[in-house]
Amino acid sequence: MSVKRLLMASVAIVGLAVPAMAADAVPPVPPVAPVAPPVATGFSWTGPYVGAFGGYGFGLSSATATGIGTDGGFDENTLGATLPVGTQGLLGGITVGYNRDTGVLLFGIEGTAGYNNGAGATTVTPGIGNVDPDGTVNDDFGTVNYGWYATLGGRVGLAMDRTLLFASAGGVVTQYIATYGDLDNPGPAADPSDLTTLTGPQFGYVLGAGAEFAFDANWTAKLEYNYLNLGTDTTGNLDGDTFTHRNSSHLIRFGLNYLFGN
Repeated sequence: MSVKRLLMASVAIVGLAVPAMAADAVPPVPPVAPVAPPVATGFSWTGPYVGAFGGYGFGLSSATATGIGTDGGFDENTLGATLPVGTQGLLGGITVGYNRDTGVLLFGIEGTAGYNNGAGATTVTPGIGNVDPDGTVNDDFGTVNYGWYATLGGRVGLAMDRTLLFASAGGVVTQYIATYGDLDNPGPAADPSDLTTLTGPQFGYVLGAGAEFAFDANWTAKLEYNYLNLGTDTTGNLDGDTFTHRNSSHLIRFGLNYLFGN
């Protein structure tokens, strides 16, 4: 073989080997992992909130003669006589609270303060009789007035994204004035010896249930029912009679809250 042909064969071999070696030197490109789509997260109720509410309340208060003195109860000498007074009125106030959303169940604490305009009056005394011992037509009376009130309690709920169903329970303190007595002729004027009054801050419990909806990232609207019970209290009058008072109310409240944290 001539020198010329040997050189040409060597060049050809080198030309074929270099690309192969270069190909072997390039590392393989790893496959690209697919990008997962963003996961949609539900609405979170966790965080503090403040708000305002308004509504309507109605209830029943009563005084029952449980001890007879000089004239006896409502001046009828009837032990166990009860004088009921229905109450109704508007109410409103402010709300502050905190929610902890666990994903399905919600736990929280809430306080409210406001004014209850509930009031009522009556001169009807069913079941006592139509004539007082002095011969006049039965003329007993009762008046009830609520005022400022505040509640503090816990609530537990079922959170379904932007919808919340909840129940609540706690304590209540309220301004409350109830006066019962007998109207004597001429006048008619209240007989001072028959008057009995329950006044001052009254304490009790409140139970509730409702629904709340988040119509914005931070704003929620709720509708709830509250049952307010002030228990029983005892008062007397100058005649030595004693009376047991019972007071309860039903409140329907609509509120708007601003939830911090979202």
